[in-house]
Amino acid sequence: MADMLTKHCPHCGYTITYSTSEKTVCCPCCDKYVKIDELRASLDTVASSDSSATAAQVSGAFVASVIESSENGLAYIENFFDNYSWDEYIQTTQIKIDSIQEMVEKQKVKNAANPSTWYLEFKSISVPVLKKIEGLAKLEQGLVEKYNSVDNTEIYSKFDALNRNANKLKEEKEHIIKILENDIKFAKKFQGDNKTIGQMEFELLSLVQKFELIKTYKEIDDVPAIQAIKSSSEMQIINDLSLKGVDAEGTYQRAINAYKSIEDKSVALRDFSLVKGYKDSEEYIKRINKLFTYNGDLFILGDRSYVTGEDKQEEVPVAKAGCLKKGKQAAPTQSLDLNKGKTFALYGIQNQMPLKDPSIKGITGVLAVYASCVYYVKDNKSIHVYNMASREDREIDKGDSKCYCDTAGNVTFWTSRDGSKIYLKKILPVSFAKQGCLSSKKNPVNNKNNYSLIVIQLGNNIVEQVIPQLVDIEFVSKDDHVFYTEVVNKDADYEDFKVYNINTRENKKVLEYGCHIYAVKDENVIYGELNTNTLNEDLYVYNLKNDQNILLEKNVRDYKYINEGKIYYTIGNDENKSLFSINIDGTERTEIMRNAEEIYAIDNGWMYVKKFGRRWVYDADSDRIIRDNTFFLIKISLDGRKRINITDDFYRFVKLENGHIYYLDEQNDLHIVRSDGKMDSLIAENVNNIIIEKNYIFFTRQEIVNDKVDDEGISFYRTDLDGSNLVKIAFNIRSIKNYDNESIYYIKDEEVTLKYRSTDKKSGEDSKNIVRHKVTRYYKYNKETGESVIEITLGMPDNKALKSGCLKKDLGDSYQVIPTRYKYERFDKVKAGKLFNEQVEDNPVPAKKNTGCAPLLNNNKNKKGSSNNSGCSPKK
Repeated sequence: MADMLTKHCPHCGYTITYSTSEKTVCCPCCDKYVKIDELRASLDTVASSDSSATAAQVSGAFVASVIESSENGLAYIENFFDNYSWDEYIQTTQIKIDSIQEMVEKQKVKNAANPSTWYLEFKSISVPVLKKIEGLAKLEQGLVEKYNSVDNTEIYSKFDALNRNANKLKEEKEHIIKILENDIKFAKKFQGDNKTIGQMEFELLSLVQKFELIKTYKEIDDVPAIQAIKSSSEMQIINDLSLKGVDAEGTYQRAINAYKSIEDKSVALRDFSLVKGYKDSEEYIKRINKLFTYNGDLFILGDRSYVTGEDKQEEVPVAKAGCLKKGKQAAPTQSLDLNKGKTFALYGIQNQMPLKDPSIKGITGVLAVYASCVYYVKDNKSIHVYNMASREDREIDKGDSKCYCDTAGNVTFWTSRDGSKIYLKKILPVSFAKQGCLSSKKNPVNNKNNYSLIVIQLGNNIVEQVIPQLVDIEFVSKDDHVFYTEVVNKDADYEDFKVYNINTRENKKVLEYGCHIYAVKDENVIYGELNTNTLNEDLYVYNLKNDQNILLEKNVRDYKYINEGKIYYTIGNDENKSLFSINIDGTERTEIMRNAEEIYAIDNGWMYVKKFGRRWVYDADSDRIIRDNTFFLIKISLDGRKRINITDDFYRFVKLENGHIYYLDEQNDLHIVRSDGKMDSLIAENVNNIIIEKNYIFFTRQEIVNDKVDDEGISFYRTDLDGSNLVKIAFNIRSIKNYDNESIYYIKDEEVTLKYRSTDKKSGEDSKNIVRHKVTRYYKYNKETGESVIEITLGMPDNKALKSGCLKKDLGDSYQVIPTRYKYERFDKVKAGKLFNEQVEDNPVPAKKNTGCAPLLNNNKNKKGSSNNSGCSPKK
């Protein structure tokens, strides 16, 4: 078998494993081919992510080996620092630069008596530290630049880098100052130049003063520059509102008071909307108009909780414990498929139990919450609004049966960007041909258009038709453009492709039917048309304002992303896909990467791409090294020239958060790695349902019991962002779902202990009964306090459903839920009566009637059945 060697790729720095029998090897990270002879003959250099920093590309060992004197070292690091990528350096917590430190340490061994050696060490540390401190101001300025941008995800990575660097500098302060003082001391000891020593002392004093100014911040809003922006922005809002005659602070306080004291939230919503953008008014608006569903069972509408159930309370069987028969219950506990046009009801919750009577019945689908009003489709044929405060239900639009459902039975609707309107499709009624003054039911008019588009103005409950007829909706963009098809000529088998602007109400014909719209950005429509010769699509961009249409690329496999005027797409097929970028005007077409699978995020001038590749791995079954297919997560510059391999054991991207990447590997284990690809660490194994928040990670995984995976036991966990402080929140749950910034809901099947009295009909005697009963509970977990409280319990029996034993004694008027007590049992503890019962089982001879003692055992008359026969009395 050929020998296997490793060297760094000279293009991207990835560690290549190759066979000595190969002539060339392709780097799985950057797809560049390298000749094996060149690899073996060359130095093992590591490429920098900055191609301009040529000095930084050489390994520390090489630098240390070729620089002979401290004077040469000083000249070298001066040039090195001039070309170093300080912008990337300030994003990391790195302080010392490894390649320079290796060279400095060698000079200290070779030339310790030379004062230039100590000046060399002084500069090797003081310059990077100074750059790091100056970088804090740059990072803070970066926060300011990104704070008000539309896509401000980058602000969190900058804030994280700001705090991490500041904390690192504080931690290393004493150590750094001690080294620099020592350098000055030894430079003096070996008669260094007074001017140079004076410069070192001045630089140290300046550095100490800069250290004192370093600060860390708990929240982004604590950064002074951000506080200034917020204050300025708030003053601008106050001034703008004042010109409109609105008192910002007074209106805001009035809204707060109304929110806390008035059940109908419409007053509070109106005032919060008047001062939208002032303080946390937008958060209150979201809270008031909250619509959340969990598992199709639990609905949170505004600040009220409801549970779904059948329109009619049908009796369903409930399992009983022991020899009890199956009883009946009449509670809204069934989990419903809310699609397929099936209707359901919403029941309020009181004392963790569903109320007996439904608040809303006949629901096909809930559309929105606005103030205290719930908008919903009723019985597939009308739209109603239900006021949760007044309990009033009102019809605002009516049609025929199933007039709001599509062919799959789903209600499809869209919410406008400002959240004040709902758009939904409504099936057109069948029309019939007229004969004279009458219409004939026998001759329906052939209408190839299926729907109209209507809009509901939330709050004032006005319903309006905005598109009279259409075949179907093709695409709805984030900036409120509705693309749809319409048959204008009923006799022609041809559909016009049109766009309706929700904001301007402009409606016009665009493009051709059959195009595949990917995105709409600033009036530019990115779309594809099928190319039958290649089974791929031709990619176009169409401008809605000037009707200009540009062919960007033929034979496109898939559109991927648009970012700051650049479109990213792949060419090829399922197995081989090359990633390209092109400007929205069709210029600067660039091939970025081969074998690209997916773009997960674009942040701070970099994108994170899933890439297919092959690597050499050891196969234990065959006891040899084989090529293995794998996926890489690559951090790559937008032009494709710089790339960093984050991991070559990649399965799924989870989140980019605060300068860190969370991902799952091929074993479904959760990892955290810094965005520069360093400090990869395992957080948890075999995880699911991952929720990454500001301070914590929440997830579920199958429980491991006695070193074996429990297929049914799913546990709910919380950990810090770095994987420390693991806490089990709940065991044996069914599922979890993120709810909002405060809470997480999870479902758990449990047993409750019920206590009740029953009366024997014949004797009239009362008896106490205790039974175990299975229920389903929804828990609300508070992220701040770490406490779980029961939101609702489903499956409690009807009072008359419980029976006692096999005599079927009826339950009285009520039952009481008592705490279920669980016992810890020692494995080695003897159970009550165990030894007595074993002795009885081992003794087949019946006891004598005239004694309470145990009989003689094994027919051995010398052995007694009691240790003290004198203590046994004969039976009378």
